[in-house]
Amino acid sequence: MIDILFNKYKILFKSYGEGGLIVKYDTYKKERLEYLKDFISNSQKRPVLFVGSGFSKRYLNLPSWKKLLNILFSSDKVSFKKPLAYYLQMVKGDYPKVADKLITKYLNYYWDNTENNPDFLYEENESKDIFLKYEICNIIRKLSADIDNLDVRVHAELKYLTNVQPQMILTTNYDQLLEKVFPKYDTFIGQDYLSAELNDFKIMKIHGSITDPKSIVIDNDDYKSFRTQQEYTVAKLITYFVEYPIIFIGYSISDSNIIEILNSVSKIVGSKQDNHNNIFLNNIFFVEWNKSEKDPQNIDTEKLIDLGQGKSIKVNYLYLNEFSDLYNALAQKSIDIDVLKTVNKTIDNIIKSSSITDLKVDIASIDYLKDPQTFLSLLQQPDTLFSLSTIQSPDQLSAQFYLSPSELAIKAGYSNWQPMNRDIDKISSTYNIKLRQETNPYHVVISGGVTRYSDKMINLLIDYKKNKDLKKYFD
Repeated sequence: MIDILFNKYKILFKSYGEGGLIVKYDTYKKERLEYLKDFISNSQKRPVLFVGSGFSKRYLNLPSWKKLLNILFSSDKVSFKKPLAYYLQMVKGDYPKVADKLITKYLNYYWDNTENNPDFLYEENESKDIFLKYEICNIIRKLSADIDNLDVRVHAELKYLTNVQPQMILTTNYDQLLEKVFPKYDTFIGQDYLSAELNDFKIMKIHGSITDPKSIVIDNDDYKSFRTQQEYTVAKLITYFVEYPIIFIGYSISDSNIIEILNSVSKIVGSKQDNHNNIFLNNIFFVEWNKSEKDPQNIDTEKLIDLGQGKSIKVNYLYLNEFSDLYNALAQKSIDIDVLKTVNKTIDNIIKSSSITDLKVDIASIDYLKDPQTFLSLLQQPDTLFSLSTIQSPDQLSAQFYLSPSELAIKAGYSNWQPMNRDIDKISSTYNIKLRQETNPYHVVISGGVTRYSDKMINLLIDYKKNKDLKKYFD
């Protein structure tokens, strides 16, 4: 399917401009976004978003890494004899090494001004760079103070992003804008994501968060530790890097963070090459913001990223001056994220259950899973969701639906299951519900046609036999 897609859009795998096709910028954007949308549709996967500082700069006007360093250097809390440019030149633009110059300065400031600061800063086993990280968190928090008043549902672009349901979001940003846009996603900070179960629908903040100063990755030691973990991280996420559409937003094509991550990816999945022996990851789309008011004359549809040491990697490229259409291209029709998360958790619990062989009820039975469309259709029925929202384990499932038809008949006061079934069918007809044919709070159908009932069915039948009003059961 992807090969067909490639042929359909082969005209796009050229540069628009010198040496290629002279095409209007609007045409370029339209065709590139159509290609992205078709790629996602044909992959039958949700996109994975990789979000960088440009995203927060675009919507919160937060500083780039270099500008953040300049704020720290220019603060009246510290003093330097030389400007930031001097220190950048001394280390050839290595930002983490420049950050090292700030550690002692902020340590001294905070020890000289201990009043009204949190106690954890001064614990004897705390790293000395905690003061710098705490200062960074305060700066980002202050600069993003307007986030509390930001209504993403009416924002010119972000309202479209709220319709996107990524499989996962990874970010090197410290701020909380992504949590604002995707409130139903769980957030994992710093090294927490290394031990997290990858059940999807998570925001992985791999460089830390302002909610936890200790997690911030900023100085040289932080990056050494991060690089050590990076290939393990990529290996853990390899399914996503290989099988899912990966969308990079808010990064520069020369960003060292991206180069290092793609370098790790290339070591693991470096078998797919183009005609020039460059590794081509056709599932990766690099989105860059066109800041110019003029339409560009020469636009690439692919980018070759230099990984250093003679290695390079090729990815898809989109150069866009606004992102509303991009977010619309990424959006897919889907049921609610909370439902999907619950399904994931329930199925995961079933798989890991020690009592799987004794399990009498399997809400996500193999019969459902054979046909994903039927399964998703089933999930959209309100009566089906009752158990998925409350069940914590397969053992609980087994405990909740434990009555065979014969056992139910005895407990409800019938001589056998046949007259009981006739009464159940009468109730079903009266209240327009398929009590014996579908999964609901009273009954489940297990693979092979085996049925089990809950205690709720006992009460329902007893009240029916007493001629009581049964509306309360179906409101």
